[in-house]
Amino acid sequence: MEWIILIFACLGVYILAEVADRLNYSRKMCYVSVDVSTTGVDVEKDSVVQLSYQVRDIATNKKIKSRNYYFASVVSEEQKNDEGLLQGIYRDLRVDDKKKAFESLMKEIRSCRFCIGHNIKGFDRRFILKEMERLGIDRNGFDFDNSIIFDTMEETTNLCKIPHKDGTQGYKSPKLIELAEYLDVDYSEFNLYDSADDAELTARCFSVLNQKGYFNINKYPIVF
Repeated sequence: MEWIILIFACLGVYILAEVADRLNYSRKMCYVSVDVSTTGVDVEKDSVVQLSYQVRDIATNKKIKSRNYYFASVVSEEQKNDEGLLQGIYRDLRVDDKKKAFESLMKEIRSCRFCIGHNIKGFDRRFILKEMERLGIDRNGFDFDNSIIFDTMEETTNLCKIPHKDGTQGYKSPKLIELAEYLDVDYSEFNLYDSADDAELTARCFSVLNQKGYFNINKYPIVF
């Protein structure tokens, strides 16, 4: 009888391991779209007041998971005119646990194949890492470096070919709206000062870029 129990126990461990491997692999077929809203642009003085991210399937762009967090009721003068952000903050006096929110983001980025954002390398990434430092989050080797980031602003500058207004040579980086217009992605339903809408629109733009062959997935090898 004991050997039968042992066999079933071993079989159970094997099945669980197989399920875990499959789930891990399936997550590697996904990406994370992330955006933050902050009190300003100085990473040393300002802080994140809203963090939004989505986990999506690379091939189909199907949304697997979506999270939207608000952290403070004190915002800048400019943001007082941002109805979307204020409604989120003051809705039921909602203020999320900031440390848990950023730990959740870190877990998803680690699990998925890569991360995307509009100006994520120059803006969002810097604030995300600074907030993790302030919150005392143990990153345990999580560098969030450029090798796992696809920046839809940086990668499409030469695609959109928007000239500088002052005549400077080369092209200016496209705003998210400008990229959406170039790709013919409808953004009329969005409040683009709300990071949840920015993360959504960025994902939709990425989907078009992927479909049209402007995205090279081979730059992002699967790493377990």
